[in-house]
Amino acid sequence: ANFKGNIATEDGRILVNATIELTGDRNEILTTDENGNFLLEDIDIEGNYELSISYESHILNGLSAFDLQLISRHILLDRPLDSPYKIIAADVNNSGTITGMDMLALRKVLLEFDDTFPNNQIWRFVPANTEFVEQSSNSAFSLQFKNLKPGNQTLNIIAVKIGDVNVTSKVGD
Repeated sequence: ANFKGNIATEDGRILVNATIELTGDRNEILTTDENGNFLLEDIDIEGNYELSISYESHILNGLSAFDLQLISRHILLDRPLDSPYKIIAADVNNSGTITGMDMLALRKVLLEFDDTFPNNQIWRFVPANTEFVEQSSNSAFSLQFKNLKPGNQTLNIIAVKIGDVNVTSKVGD
């Protein structure tokens, strides 16, 4: 089997040099090209694999007090966030819900008291074909594959910058 795909943000901005790591019955590390694309070739369909994705950027990339305001308005039901990816971004502490604790964690990063998010990464990745039954912040950091089908398969990924609810982070550099 061959896996090809693309990694981009919700609004279509591509991630250049995102790291894709395949582990399991075969180990391989590669990065996305200048168009955000990747290709894993000749994957044994009988094997078991895990695909992990990471992307390096500064934790403050795209974060502002406006993100705090948007999270607050969501919590107060004044203006609920309008996409599941923004919900994922707002769940700063990765608890599965959006609360004042997420605002506190984001505020600590904005004020540079913390340089990490509690129980979370700077970026999270969601398969683009994910069907969200309800708006939840739960998403996988890695994907597991078993019993692959032969041939070419496409796996496009949506990248979500944690805390960046208004989707202003810089990518592609």
